[in-house]
Amino acid sequence: MKGFMHVVEILLVIVLVFLAFAEFAAIPTISEEWSKTKLQIMANDVLRAFEAKGVDWFDRAALEAEFNKTLSENIIYSVTLKNVIKPEIKIGCLCNDTDFARVQAILSPGWFAINGINTSFELVQITDANKTFSLDFDVALIYGYRDLSGYYYYPLRNFLGYDKGVVEISDQPAIDNVQKSIFGLNASPIPSDDSGIIFSPSSLETGRETNKIHDYFSHIPSFYDSFENLDQWAGSGSVSQGTGNPAPSANISGNGCFSDSNFMYTKYFGSFKTGEIDFDVYLTSGSSLFMAFGKSADYDYLASLSSNLSSGYDAFYQRPPLQAMGTNASHLSEAAKWHHIKIAADAGGLALYDNGEKVASAQAANLLPSNITLYNKCGDAYVDNARVTYSETEFGNFLNQENTTQLNNDPNKILLVQKVQKGTGLPACVINYNIEGIGRGRTAWVSNAPAADDYGTLVKALVAWAAGNEYRVIKADIKNPVSSYIYKSLGNEMMQNAKITLELGYLY
Repeated sequence: MKGFMHVVEILLVIVLVFLAFAEFAAIPTISEEWSKTKLQIMANDVLRAFEAKGVDWFDRAALEAEFNKTLSENIIYSVTLKNVIKPEIKIGCLCNDTDFARVQAILSPGWFAINGINTSFELVQITDANKTFSLDFDVALIYGYRDLSGYYYYPLRNFLGYDKGVVEISDQPAIDNVQKSIFGLNASPIPSDDSGIIFSPSSLETGRETNKIHDYFSHIPSFYDSFENLDQWAGSGSVSQGTGNPAPSANISGNGCFSDSNFMYTKYFGSFKTGEIDFDVYLTSGSSLFMAFGKSADYDYLASLSSNLSSGYDAFYQRPPLQAMGTNASHLSEAAKWHHIKIAADAGGLALYDNGEKVASAQAANLLPSNITLYNKCGDAYVDNARVTYSETEFGNFLNQENTTQLNNDPNKILLVQKVQKGTGLPACVINYNIEGIGRGRTAWVSNAPAADDYGTLVKALVAWAAGNEYRVIKADIKNPVSSYIYKSLGNEMMQNAKITLELGYLY
């Protein structure tokens, strides 16, 4: 018995000694702590130094060059941006040849720019639903209703679990389990009518997921041209490529002051109503330029940019007959200098800005969809970086006796809705997020519609949202990293408060 007790005592001592050694072994050495502290200080310093230097946080190659100059070879790093639109979105499109061509047209020209950052769409046609949910894609796009019940648990839910997105473009989808649980859809007993389609009230409230998509829609250019060629324009007079901001630009040469014989207009964009037109303009000495941009039942509306007092100030005009309207600040555009011009048209009000300064305003109610025309009034004018964005809009009705609605009548997940005061209030676009049982990923359903500028911009906004707002610029597998972050406003055009996170660790 005594022998047994001795054995127990010895085992207890061994266990206690082992635990004591384990505790002491887990305590970091001073050397380890100091090494990590130095790494943390370095991460903080590098982030702030790079930002002060003006690095492009979206440019992987430029960042890697800076890191390789700054850090020693035994340090590895990763950079992640949050609250941004991904600059490269890869889309797997589950569609046939005809539908694939349709989606290509909707996403044309395949890229857009906001805040000086280009976002490109890489569209890949897929015929096997399993491959549509490959983790190589950021977004799975399904054109037309598909029965996805056989893919419900895998790979569809797995795809969303990796924080991916799914967009469905379909008239009247059959309300099966996938449509309910993944897309958040249900059937309404009342079908849609012919009333107009507008953005829902929740989409106008800051902080909502629907508001993010509305912001994207309002800032994605529906038309953009840097005048690499003049294919999108036609007209009369002398129109050619010239030096630009950067080159090339459109050079509209005049045959004489106050001549209407030199003009150009967009061939493919004829639906501007309310929103903003941005462009850069360079006027030679004594020259002036008209941009016709809007119309009502009675008038065409134009903005004048002038470096020539005899041609009038920077102002708004209407015709017929041609006459100044509204108020102006007696402002002339300085010659031989590039100016950034903005024309804003919203709710019957017009405003003209030159390099951010408001130089003219006017009232013009009941604007109708219009083309954009550039008239050379006098001398030579150069125009570059033309960009058109929409503000609030009412879509032409594209619901056809559909009765799809949001599963729980959740207004925070309804993006587009028929006008409630006149119609059924049924949605034309529903989004879903924080999906039950997954907690990650994003889905969107939008009813199919005929080709139109505003519908194409809507689908681009949905795809950009579904792709998520986290971009891994530089990836690395770092064991026990330290991290530091800063916030940076990207609000040149659209407010984006980006979080830039840097992780550092030792290679060995």
